[in-house]
Amino acid sequence: MDKEDLINKAKENARQNFKDGLNCAESVLEAVISTGIIKDFPPEVVAVSTGFGGGIGQFGTICGALAGATIAVGCVHGRKTPQAVSPICYCRNRYGGRVYYQG
Repeated sequence: MDKEDLINKAKENARQNFKDGLNCAESVLEAVISTGIIKDFPPEVVAVSTGFGGGIGQFGTICGALAGATIAVGCVHGRKTPQAVSPICYCRNRYGGRVYYQG
């Protein structure tokens, strides 16, 4: 499967997961795992995203689907030890650690 096929399959899986009762964060993370984009992660890892559904505990704050995708990015590109430097940290440091908020 090429990259485009994996992305399309993950989208399909996420939609179906949501229809099947997973919350938005769980749907996205489970889709990325089951599609094979994240290797060697047990399906139980999806439980990590449960509290992010509906915008962190159903409060409608941070988008649950975005939170699930962020967790997936961390699973793939996150640090495996506290001393390691990940691409995520590199991006944050490269742009001066600035976080912009428009509220």
